[in-house]
Amino acid sequence: MSRSPGVVPALARQEARRLLRHPVVLAAFAWWVVIVAAAELYQDTFVVQRFESVTAAFSFLPGVPCILVGHMMTTRDARAGSLPLLGALPVRAEQRVRALCLAALAPAAVAAVLNAGIFSGYRLAFGFPDAPDVWQVLQAPLTVAGGTLLGIMLGVWAPSRATPMLAMVVMVGINVVVANRPHPVPLFGPMFSWADWGPTDGSVWWAMFPGSTLAHFLYLGGLCSMAAAAALIRVSPRRGRALVVSAGAVALTVAAGWAQLP
Repeated sequence: MSRSPGVVPALARQEARRLLRHPVVLAAFAWWVVIVAAAELYQDTFVVQRFESVTAAFSFLPGVPCILVGHMMTTRDARAGSLPLLGALPVRAEQRVRALCLAALAPAAVAAVLNAGIFSGYRLAFGFPDAPDVWQVLQAPLTVAGGTLLGIMLGVWAPSRATPMLAMVVMVGINVVVANRPHPVPLFGPMFSWADWGPTDGSVWWAMFPGSTLAHFLYLGGLCSMAAAAALIRVSPRRGRALVVSAGAVALTVAAGWAQLP
């Protein structure tokens, strides 16, 4: 079997192209564009909504659908009945999963570029009473990678076709429950906008919830790392190394989760 260090990056580039051209990913990004454009053209979009568009919108689209896409990419060969053929190829299952995990950064990178663009546009055209910082701009694109990695992990451990649909419902449900708890509990949710609406309708800036934006970004990164590590544990012939990575991911998540609290 091949142990060439160039195998995983080459596979990752191929999987990244497949991810970005996946119909669900394309539809999710297109729907995000429609929502943003319609909000500015046909609705009264206020300062709080614009703030949330930057800090949280990508967590929903394409973040949630990326759970389905990650699962479909991971189970593609099993659904096609080609797993027996893959056994003859000089690529291990661990390398394929590592490549998929690296490819999860591709839709996140596209989301980061788009998010930086809409943030810059809003800032120039309307301004922010309290502008999002760099970690708040990057947190929603990071959750796009997290959704894809969660789908990959579930595809490795639970390849049933019903799994990603159930996972999307559960993820949205968890976020709704956590978001409606008193602060700082919402900081631990998969989507957090930082904007406190107060008693207003969003037309007047009220306040930003307290907490460390950098630590929250690292907390989300820890969750992403946990999903990737869990996927690798399932397929790695040397689980000791994967368990060490998993322990590091858990430690990062716990430490950053604590540090983000006000």
